[in-house]
Amino acid sequence: MKNLMGEHIATADVVVDTLLSQRLSCAKVSHVDDTKQGFTLTKGTGLLEEKQKGFHGKPGLYVIYKGHPEHFGVPMYVGESEVSVGTRLSRFVKEAMNKSRLDENHSAAKKWRTFFGSDLDDCYVRIFDEDIQSTVTHKEIESELKRRLNPLLNVR
Repeated sequence: MKNLMGEHIATADVVVDTLLSQRLSCAKVSHVDDTKQGFTLTKGTGLLEEKQKGFHGKPGLYVIYKGHPEHFGVPMYVGESEVSVGTRLSRFVKEAMNKSRLDENHSAAKKWRTFFGSDLDDCYVRIFDEDIQSTVTHKEIESELKRRLNPLLNVR
């Protein structure tokens, strides 16, 4: 999109179009007690299984799915962090497992636990950790992702 001066500008809907068209890989979320984060992210299965690096200290957006998104998985939650996506995912897993301290909270994970218990067997996440243009905030992109994907756990 161009402004009146002919300069290219990005809007939240243009950024979301780009993000959703990238067909980024999706990782399975598994609760693992003996890891520092409390979970692992894996792609593939069997011999092709590979552990995905964590996203601690990286800002970005994420979408949690019930089922693999390429196999009709349902978008359950869209979230963002300006500091660390990995910390938000840790908080989600910890709350889903009902192991949060009183000062920790992830409302979507509480709703997940209401619907599915502490079962993360069919939980997948797609992470958009790219540096997004400064003209569009993470909050604007998050709002547009919510509008497009209509995730069930973002409903108040």
